Amino acid sequence: MYLVMGYDGERLRPVSLPFILHTDGSIDYIECNPKKTRSVDVRRKYYQSNNVAKMRKRLLHGVIQAANRADFADADTIYSIEDLNLPDKLPIHSDKQYRYWRYLSPNGSYGSIAELAFFTADSTEVNGKPIGSTDDQDAIHRAFDHDWLSNFETGVADGNWVGVDMGRPTAVSFVRIVPRGDDNDIHPGDTYLLRYWNENHEWTSCGMQTATGNTLHYDNIPEGALMWVSDLTRGMDERAFLIDKEGNVVWW
Repeated sequence: MYLVMGYDGERLRPVSLPFILHTDGSIDYIECNPKKTRSVDVRRKYYQSNNVAKMRKRLLHGVIQAANRADFADADTIYSIEDLNLPDKLPIHSDKQYRYWRYLSPNGSYGSIAELAFFTADSTEVNGKPIGSTDDQDAIHRAFDHDWLSNFETGVADGNWVGVDMGRPTAVSFVRIVPRGDDNDIHPGDTYLLRYWNENHEWTSCGMQTATGNTLHYDNIPEGALMWVSDLTRGMDERAFLIDKEGNVVWW
C-alpha cells in the first residue's frame, strides 16, 4: 500500500488516495464512503505473525478442569477450548464449588500460556496458591504475574497443567486464558484511539476507549476506510488495516 506525497515548501502533504499496487501492476485506490457506515470490532493493534498464530493454536483442545482432590482424580471438565476467537473472560457454567481449578494444556503444547485468572460472578479475581504439573515454581508463577509477555511453559510436550488451590471449595464464573504471544491483542485496562483516513486526506478520530475486554467495538465507521488503532497506554507496534466485506481485518 502506498500514498503519494508532495512538498509544499514547508512539509510533506498527501496528494493522492492511499492505493494498493498489486504484483500484476494493477492499482486499487482506498476510498471511504462517509454516507455508508458500518460497525467494526478490533481485537489487535498489529498484525499477527506466523509465530504468534502458532502459539495461539496451542490453546486448541485445552480444557478447564476443577476438583476437590489435589491430584485431580475427581476432576470435572468445565470448559473445552475449540475456538480461538475467545472472549476475554470465558463463562463457566457450573453450579458446583471446587477447591482446585486448573488449565490442562493439550498434548504437544508445552503448556504455553501467558496468563490464567479466575473470577467470581461479579468479575472479582479469585486468588489462591498457584500450583502446576512442574516443580519449576518460577514457570508456574509466570501464569499469574499479570505480564502478558511472560509465559508458563515447560520443556515437556505433554501433560502440562497450571492452576490454583483456592484453599476451600469456591465458585468460579469466568476464566481468563491469555495465549502466549506478543501482547498486541487488545488489553483490558489500556486506552486506545481508533482513526480512519478521510476524504480530506487526514486521519479522523473515532474516539478513545478504555478496553473492558479483548475487543474494541466502534459504530459509524465509513465503509472502505483505511484504519489505524493506537494503544495510548503503552507499546509501539501499530499497523494500518482494512476491513473486508466479511468483516475480517486485513493488515498492511
